[in-house]
Amino acid sequence: MIFPNSIYLKENKRLKSEAEKQTLKQFKADIFNKDISIKTSVTKYFKLINDIKTTDNIALQNEVCDMVSKTVRKLQQRKTDYEVGETLICRKYLKMKMEKAIVKFNVNYEYEIININAKELIIKDRSSDKS
Repeated sequence: MIFPNSIYLKENKRLKSEAEKQTLKQFKADIFNKDISIKTSVTKYFKLINDIKTTDNIALQNEVCDMVSKTVRKLQQRKTDYEVGETLICRKYLKMKMEKAIVKFNVNYEYEIININAKELIIKDRSSDKS
């Protein structure tokens, strides 16, 4: 266990008015309600734009991450899921035995794609220059 204690934060101190705090609570309830579409929840609380200008985005749920990623890749006119030179950010800890070594992939570490062939991606750990 990395952290022996847990903290559950109930109040966002950045929000000053009670109305803002209630809006945040309602947004959280709506976004996790499977009976309400994500698009409906988001458009209720945020202004949407049609002209996407950023490639750095944050999303809470994996399905939203996938949707945003596909949209950005389409705007960049990318045809494949992965391309040499792209950076991958590990979302889940993974430990694998490869040849004579154990390789660990750590959450939030960045890996650069250095080669792609029919069966595999060859990546490099950007923090240590290991391939």
